[in-house]
Amino acid sequence: MTNNQVLPVLQLPTAPPNHSSRPGQRNAGFAVVGHRGAMALAPENSAASFRLAEAAGVDEIELDVRITADGVPIVLHDPTLQRLAAGGLNAGTPVTELTLAQVHEVPLMSGQPVLAFAEVLELTNVMLQVEIKDPSAVRALAELLAQNPAHTRRIKFSSFLPEALFLLALHLPAVPRGFIVGTFPSTRRQQEELEDVLIITGAGTLYTGFELLTPVHVERLQAAGMEVHVWPLRNGEALDRALELNADGGTADDPGQAKAWLKAATARAAAQAVGVS
Repeated sequence: MTNNQVLPVLQLPTAPPNHSSRPGQRNAGFAVVGHRGAMALAPENSAASFRLAEAAGVDEIELDVRITADGVPIVLHDPTLQRLAAGGLNAGTPVTELTLAQVHEVPLMSGQPVLAFAEVLELTNVMLQVEIKDPSAVRALAELLAQNPAHTRRIKFSSFLPEALFLLALHLPAVPRGFIVGTFPSTRRQQEELEDVLIITGAGTLYTGFELLTPVHVERLQAAGMEVHVWPLRNGEALDRALELNADGGTADDPGQAKAWLKAATARAAAQAVGVS
C-alpha cells in the first residue's frame, strides 16, 4: 500500500526549494525535550532526573513505560532491571513477570526507585512524551488516564512499535501519538513504508535520527500537518543542524545545555538578520 497522493512527503523533488531564509525562522517554537528527564545529570527516568529537567525549563520530558505482572505501568527503558541493578535475584527477570513489589525489591545502583507512571503524573507539570516500550501497557495506561483525565492534555505518546500506536488509537484516540525511527529511510520503498505507517497509525509526529534527513523531507512532512522531532541533541552542532532542518523539536540528555545552545543559535540568527537588513 502506498499513499503518495495523501502524504507525498518522502520523495525528493528534482530541484530542492530555496531554504536560504529558513534558518532561525521557527526557532522560537523549537521544543527541547529532556531524554528520560535530564539523564546526563541524574539517573534516567528518576524523580531527580525529571525535577532537573523541569528546573532547566524543558518543554517536554520523554520517558519510557512498561508494565508489571500485576498490571502497573512503570517508567523503565529496558525489559529487565539488569543494567540498572546493584544485584538482586530478579534483576534479569523481565518486569512483565514481576509484580511492582518485586520490582522494588531489586536494589538499583542509583539508589533511586523505579517509578510507577502514576507517580510521574503527580511529580511533573510539563508535557510528557510517553514512549511505549511494551504494547501490553496501553490498556492499563488508558484506565489510569481515565481516572486522571486532567493529566491527559499534557501527554503525547510515541513508540518504535506500530502495534503500540494501533492500540493507542483504539484506547486513547484523542491523545497525540508519534512514530520513532532511528534513521530516516534511504530508499524510496522504505520511505513509502514509513509513509504508510504514519498514515495508518494516525501519527502526528515523526521522531527520527539525523542521518539521511534533509530539509526537503522535513518541509514535506510539515506541509502534510506533521511535526518532525530529531534526536539526539548531543552538542551545539546538532542543535544547529536541527534548526537548519527546520525541525519542530529535539531530544537531549542535558536539556538545560540544549536550551542554552538554542538561545545562542537564536541570538546568532537575530544578529545575522540585522546585519543583512
